[in-house]
Parts: sequence; C-alpha cells; structure tokens
Amino acid sequence: MVIYIIGGFIFVSFIVLLIFIYKKYKSRFSWLMFLLALFLLISAVFLGLEASVKIHTGWQHHNWPVVNGTVTGGYISGIRAFQPEISYQYEILGKVYTGQTDLNTPGFGNRRYRRDTAEQILADYPAGSMVRIHYDPVHPEISLIRPGPFYSDYMQLSLGTVCFILGIFILFRIVKIRRRW
Repeated sequence: MVIYIIGGFIFVSFIVLLIFIYKKYKSRFSWLMFLLALFLLISAVFLGLEASVKIHTGWQHHNWPVVNGTVTGGYISGIRAFQPEISYQYEILGKVYTGQTDLNTPGFGNRRYRRDTAEQILADYPAGSMVRIHYDPVHPEISLIRPGPFYSDYMQLSLGTVCFILGIFILFRIVKIRRRW
C-alpha cells in the first residue's frame, strides 16, 4: 500500500513538473515531444510500481512454509507460445490440496525453442516425482513450486527505468531547445 502512495506522489510530482515546464517554455512548445515525455513518465511510474510489488511479493514467498508434494501430471499448452502445465498435490494437516503451475516460463524465443523448453521442463517434473511446495500459511490452497521473483519481473522494472530515463531526456531536450529561442 505504501508503494502505491509513493507512486502516486511521484506521478503527481511529474505532472506538476510538466505543467511548470509548459508554462515557462510554451512559446514554440513541441506538443508531440511533451506528450511523448508524459506518456513515457506515466508508463515508467506504473511499470516500476507493478514490478516492484511483484519483486517484493516474490521474495516474501520464500518465507512461506514448505511441504513435500507430488507431481500428478503435466502437459504442454498453447499453439504458438508453448507453456508447460504441471499439476501437483500436497497435504497439510491431513487435508489434500492440488495446484497447477506453468513455473512462470517465459514465452519468448522462436517457436521450436519454446516447445523444446516446455518439453525439458516437463521432463524435469515427471508424474510421481517429489517437489517442494511453498504454501501460504493463511490460505494453504495458494501454493507455488517456484517462489519468485522471476526474470520477467526484473525485465519489467528495467523497461520502466528505460521509459523514465527517456522521458526525462526528452524533457531536458525540450527545455534546452526553448532556451535557445
């Protein structure tokens, strides 16, 4: 919750900064550049906040209790972006729970590579094999085989950082161009 408040404050600060720049340099102001900078900065805030929450949550999952579980099956889903789907079950205090995961496998690379990757992951988790299950102590029906954070979360944070840097760069270019006039 705190991270969203901080993000909202940063977002409002950017809007105030952009309005200040516009008022100061509105003669011959490039609307296209301004809108691009605004879009990049807004995207940066939301991408960064979402990625930060995912990364923080992923690290918290490492603190969940762990129990042994059994893989009950698996298959490959998808037509173009192949994903391994692994089903498993585990027991907590005499109650049996089930789960299914794609292990957050990234869907990039060429089509054959994605299929090979999905097949390799299924081979690593054959039916009947034992796996370590991290489960939520408050809601034991929520579980994970691989706790995060994941590669895609860091990529999202990196994309947000690039958007932020580009947005600031464009704003400085607008200010620099306007000072020459």
